[in-house]
This record gives sequence, structure tokens and C-alpha cells, in this order.
Amino acid sequence: MRKNQSKKWQLLTASIMMSVCTSCFTALPVWAAEYDEPLVGYVDDDLDIIGDDGNTVKLDKATNTITYDFQGKDHTFTVKNEDAVSNSNKYSYVYNNVGADGSKGTLHIYQSNNLWNPWAGVNGIAASGNTIINSNLDITATSDYASVGVTAGNGAKLVINGNVKMRKDDPSNPWGIITKNVHGNIGPGGATSMDPTDVNYTGARWQPSAFSVGYTMGDITVNGNVDVAVRGTAVNVGAYNSMKGVHPYNLASINLVGNSIKIETPSDERKEDGSFKEAYYSLAAYGGTININVVDRNNNQDKSSIDNENLEAVDGNTTNLIGNVISLKRSERTDKPDVYQMAVLTSAL
Repeated sequence: MRKNQSKKWQLLTASIMMSVCTSCFTALPVWAAEYDEPLVGYVDDDLDIIGDDGNTVKLDKATNTITYDFQGKDHTFTVKNEDAVSNSNKYSYVYNNVGADGSKGTLHIYQSNNLWNPWAGVNGIAASGNTIINSNLDITATSDYASVGVTAGNGAKLVINGNVKMRKDDPSNPWGIITKNVHGNIGPGGATSMDPTDVNYTGARWQPSAFSVGYTMGDITVNGNVDVAVRGTAVNVGAYNSMKGVHPYNLASINLVGNSIKIETPSDERKEDGSFKEAYYSLAAYGGTININVVDRNNNQDKSSIDNENLEAVDGNTTNLIGNVISLKRSERTDKPDVYQMAVLTSAL
């Protein structure tokens, strides 16, 4: 069975020592499960991977919702050449990882792709159906072509009610999301080009990202703390196609509204002679909306659909951005729908 090949147990040896008079008490060891297969969003397939650890995966046919229960424990997914966690737009999804005492466990996701010029299988988490994640997340992703920590597409709404970390514990090399070629594997040093002009492409449009919503549209909201370090574009919306009846700002959105938001990218890179080499962005809006620590003053509690006309800063929350920002506005001369739409950035600094 695949589950026997994909699961290992890891003993976490942390213990707590207490002394009362001459007696000592040692806390029981905590176990965490490890897997090398992805979750794909179907009950039987995913239960085959994680079910032996006491976790559950169930489909509620009345609501068409698939619910996972990870029991408030730590789980590690080390996945190659596939999205580590993905799902289908046929269902809604709830990933619960909350213990009996209310504490959240962590899903550790280490995703990599070493295929030549892959266009898929490069995401830590890829939501195609409406998704709620009640867990802390620890994600790294690396690839030659494209690496993304968390993405939503096909119009899906993704809400994360937990802390999100995408950072290596190495101050000299903290980048949790990285690619071998930051230009999307095209241009100088790239493996492919889509047309002759790409040979000289050195732009930032296809850089790796921590959070990304692209042209298939969607919404990401993180209600917990965020700590990400990306050698690329950390937060990226790029819904450049219009949709009838939808304001350009609402085509794609990313809302980070935790108590502490820390986003680190290189401010720039220089050649040995000091001349400009690369541009990186902590926030990049190429079509859609990015909101950092601002909420709907109409008190939208789940913050999964923020009204950009009624925003106000969140009191007491902190925002720390290291890097550049960019936002595009559609040209008045453009009359075609398949071009970059208007975009907006709002941040409480």
C-alpha cells in the first residue's frame, strides 16, 4: 500500500522536567507523522496516505464538503514534482488541525520540483475549491521554473486561520521560496523562451511567490501571523483578464490581517560594479487587490470577502515590509479585455 511507503514516524524528544521535593516528572514524548506523498483532494486517495495515523478525511454529501482532521498535531509533507496539497473545484474543503485543548498543530510542507520547465506541481498549497485551513503552516518551495507557497485559482476562496511561516532559519540565507532562475526560467540563464524577445527578458513578472493569485482568479485571506522571506515577489496578484460585472479590484485579492505581518525580499541586487541587476517586490499587484492589515469597517467577521470601498487599518497590528512594491493601472487607451487590469495596494504600516 502506498501509505506504508509514504509515512514515517518521528519522535520529538522534547520533555518537561518538574521537581517537587525529591520527585521528578517527565512529560510523555510527542509523535509527529511524515509523508512523501501529496494530498490531492479526494477522500479515498488522501485517507490512504494519512488515515493510519488516526487522522480522518470525510465527505459530507449534504454540503459537498470534504473535511480533514489532523488532531492538532504536527505533520510533515515532503513532496517532489507535485503540489504538496491541492484540491478540486468539485468540492469545498476544511482542513482542521486543532487539538482537544484548542491548540493548533502545524502542517510542515516542503515542496520541490526538479523537472525541466514545469508549469504545474510547483505549489505548497493550491486551492481550486473554496477552502478553510484551521492550522499553522510552515512551507518551503523550490524549483527551476516557478515556486509558490500558497495559491488559489478557479475563483476559489481560501481562508487560513493560523500562522504562516515561509522562512528558513538561516539569517544569511532566509529565503523560504526560491527558484533557480528568478525570471521564470526564461531570459538569460533560462531553459526556454516563448518567443524570440524572451531571450533578453529580465523582469519580475514570473518570480517565485509566497502568496499568489493569477489569471484564473481567486481570493486568499490569512487571519494569523505571517512571516515570509522570498527571493522574488512575496505577495502577487495578477488577474489581467476582465470579467463582465466584476470590478477589476475584485478579480483577485490577497488579504493578510494577522497581528504581525513580516514580509522580506531583497530590496534589490547589484552587480560587482554596483549597477542594477534584479528587482524584487514584497507586494506586486498586476491586476487585483492586496490588503495588508486593513479590514472592512462593515465588520466582515471572516474577512474572506473584503469590500475595498470600506477599509480601515487594524488597531494594534504590526506590518514590516522589506522590499519594493508595484501596482499597475490599466491604460485608458486600452480597449481589450485580455490586458492587465487596474490594481490596488492597501497597507497599514
